[in-house]
Amino acid sequence: MKNKSLYTKAKTLANDLIKWSKNDFGLTTDEQYDERYKKCIACKSWDPTGYNNTGECLECNCSTIVKLKLISTECPLKHWLEIKP
Repeated sequence: MKNKSLYTKAKTLANDLIKWSKNDFGLTTDEQYDERYKKCIACKSWDPTGYNNTGECLECNCSTIVKLKLISTECPLKHWLEIKP
């Protein structure tokens, strides 16, 4: 499992937010979120205790509660992809 620095986490978040803004701040539907979430919780790189027990991807160190909601993000392991508007 990877342990990334705060700088790397912030940089990843900033890049995700920039990409999200270029996609009109689109959010997943409840069904799309649930589908992504199920894939995350089944993954060995997911830590349910991360980010105050909301879940963390240990590959990219993102908060899954946030990342799963943004249509412009994708799993670093390609378990789920960006949703094109």
